[in-house]
Amino acid sequence: MQNLEPGKINLEIKKCGPYRFIGKSVLARGHVARGTSELFQSNWHHNSWVFDELDKLSDYASDEPYNSALMTWELYNGEQGQLTTYTIGRFMKPDTPVPDEMDFYDLPEIYVAKCFALSHADIPYEGATFGDYFGHTHIDKWWDAIGEYENGKYEQVLSTYSAEVYPETPTENQYVFGYYIGCKEK
Repeated sequence: MQNLEPGKINLEIKKCGPYRFIGKSVLARGHVARGTSELFQSNWHHNSWVFDELDKLSDYASDEPYNSALMTWELYNGEQGQLTTYTIGRFMKPDTPVPDEMDFYDLPEIYVAKCFALSHADIPYEGATFGDYFGHTHIDKWWDAIGEYENGKYEQVLSTYSAEVYPETPTENQYVFGYYIGCKEK
C-alpha cells in the first residue's frame, strides 16, 4: 500500500482470486436502510471469534490476509440488490476447509478495484463500519475513479461482490480502510 493522505484516493485494478471467503454472515434489507449499519456493527462486535478460528488456518491464508467484510446482494421480491449479505471474515485459498458455524462464498477470479483511503475520525474504531467513516459520497467518488482508471478501461460490477477491508490497526484517530469492488473490462 502506498503512502496515503486524508481525502486522497489510492486505486489499483488487478485480477484477483479465486478465493473462498469464510466468516460469519448477517442479512439486511438494503445496505443503507435504517438499522442496517447497527446490524453490521453488531456482527463485528459479537463475532470476533471468527478471526481466532481463521488464524488457526494459516496454511490456507491467501494473498489478501486482511480482516474484511464481504458484501453480496440477493434477490428480494424479484429485485436484485434488495438484500445485502454482510460477512465478516477473510479471503482464503479456494480449498480452505470451512470451520463449523461459519459461512463461505466461493469467489471466482475477477478484476477488483482496490481502493484505499486514510481517514481521521472521532468515531471509535471498535465496531464501526466503513460507511461510518466515509459514507456513500466517498464511495461514489471511488466509483468515478474506477471509470477514469486507465482511460475508462473498466467498469464496476456489483453483481459480483464488494468488500470493506481493514489492513491496519488504527492509531490516534487515524484509520486506513480499503474498499474492493468487482470490475470488468469494457
